Amino acid sequence: MINLEDNLKILILEDSEVRVNKFKKKFSEHELFITDNANQAIEYLKEYKFGLICLDHDLGDKQMEWDEDNNGMMVVKYLNEYGTNGAKVVVHSLNTPRAQIMVSIIPDAVFIPFYWLNYDN
Repeated sequence: MINLEDNLKILILEDSEVRVNKFKKKFSEHELFITDNANQAIEYLKEYKFGLICLDHDLGDKQMEWDEDNNGMMVVKYLNEYGTNGAKVVVHSLNTPRAQIMVSIIPDAVFIPFYWLNYDN
């Protein structure tokens, strides 16, 4: 589904422990930077170059509006202003309407529903 080079730095914005564990399993051969905080994700983006950025929209056990603090849209706005630095961007949020808005803002970003991690490819 996504072809990745070896030993990439991967940024994951996710608040679900279950999903974080699936990301860890799926990307075990890569260096992972995992946070459930959009501001921390932005700080990571300022400090490191990532090959893959995986973004959830809703953080904190509720469906969020696009303009609320601490959601994936904050990171998308940062990426839109400062660029992706060549990283692939995957939006994996279960909030499909917000995910589609996020993808429309970042050129070449893709929306892949989270269940794709359940496959072994």
